Amino acid sequence: MTEVKTKAKPRKATAKKTTPKKTVTKPVSENVVESDTVIEPKTVVEPEVKAAKKYEANTLISCKSVVSGDLTYRSKKTGMTYVWVDMEDSCLVEYQDILMLLMSREKYLYAPWIVIEDEELLKERRWQEIATKTKEFTDIGNMEQYILTVSPDELKNTLTTCSTALKTAIVSKAFQLINRNKLDSIGTLSAIKDATGTDLRLFG
Repeated sequence: MTEVKTKAKPRKATAKKTTPKKTVTKPVSENVVESDTVIEPKTVVEPEVKAAKKYEANTLISCKSVVSGDLTYRSKKTGMTYVWVDMEDSCLVEYQDILMLLMSREKYLYAPWIVIEDEELLKERRWQEIATKTKEFTDIGNMEQYILTVSPDELKNTLTTCSTALKTAIVSKAFQLINRNKLDSIGTLSAIKDATGTDLRLFG
């Protein structure tokens, strides 16, 4: 009997299917804090920009006399006459007339005989020289109050360092106060004598 051999068929390679593992993400519990506070948005306040003051020809400017006795100014431009009765008297002057004094370099502003009391005007570039010249007067403020309240040492220091115009104004005002029986301080009068050589005690 003949034995028949059969060849075994080759087996096909079967790829194993890999089932992807499912990743389960567990919810993370968070502590949620509830608040009744309502946060309102901040309001940004923009700084207010002040418009520069405009000066017209007839704008009135307050000017104060810093000389003893009456002072008169008659404008060649407008024909207006301005009168100051005494030192520290104020008078309203038209801007065009003040400007004419500036342009012609009159002693009213440059000595000075009068002081412009408009601080905003003095901040303008064309008025810087005048502002510098009159700063010592504006720093003192009321001349009578200054003389009656300042210490003798401070008064002496002011008189030895200030301009001739301010020195003259202080001595003149002190003389007026003596005549009005408002000034009799030996310390003040001695300070004036030491700094200026003027002995007002002779008139007391």
